[in-house]
Amino acid sequence: MGEPGRVSIIDDFAHHPTAVQVTLDALRLRFGGRRMWAVFEPRSNTSRRNVFQDAYAQSFGSADLVVIAEPTDLERIPEDERMDAGRLVDDLRARGQEAWVWPDADAISARIAANAQPSDVV
Repeated sequence: MGEPGRVSIIDDFAHHPTAVQVTLDALRLRFGGRRMWAVFEPRSNTSRRNVFQDAYAQSFGSADLVVIAEPTDLERIPEDERMDAGRLVDDLRARGQEAWVWPDADAISARIAANAQPSDVV
């Protein structure tokens, strides 16, 4: 999408854990050792469900920092089927990754803009 402040911004619509992993692996090959942020907004019906909860924790392995947007519209999904963004962040941290849940796109963009460094890939 661009390189404001020498930060490479990439946009992709990977919502299945396998697609997330393949995309991040490819970006790691392309950008090498540059610090890579993965920002994930679970907004598809499947990604907001816990069916892939554990698989998502593994799919972000190529990222250095992972930001998960708080899922929206969860009231339409039975409570026992909802993806738990906080648990996902805990699982990522247990794997040694820096990870956070931030509430929405505005908060995410503001925090990344304040913390991204030149040569980062977001």
